[in-house]
Amino acid sequence: MHQQISDLICRFQQAFDRHDWAAMRACLDDEVFVDYSSFRGTEPSRIPADEYVVQRRRDLGDLVMQHNHSNLVISTGSDDRSSASCNFQIYRFERDGDRYFHTWGTYEFGFVRLPDGWKVCSITQHLLSSEGDPSIHGAM
Repeated sequence: MHQQISDLICRFQQAFDRHDWAAMRACLDDEVFVDYSSFRGTEPSRIPADEYVVQRRRDLGDLVMQHNHSNLVISTGSDDRSSASCNFQIYRFERDGDRYFHTWGTYEFGFVRLPDGWKVCSITQHLLSSEGDPSIHGAM
């Protein structure tokens, strides 16, 4: 189970970097709790996974990105629920420009096991620091 969760986080982050929106959707449960309040100041909410992907595509589709995580700790909740926390570094660059916007912090993920495997059902981001021009990020 630990390796499956670790692989899922890697696939999820690679989907951002590759702009592979179908792969991103495949990582998510049908509904996702999202809390980016420390990053954007928005209220935590539950949203359909399809809407989550549409928002990321709209807000990040023009950026070159690299998502990295470290210090992954996976906790077993039950046979069909799990959680994990990790540090993150996200590097974002304009595709055709010199501006950038990078962030560092921690993620807390929730997972649910479905018939087709583990899926992300909860994402909470805790921002530690950011650097650069936030106006290149569509959600800012």
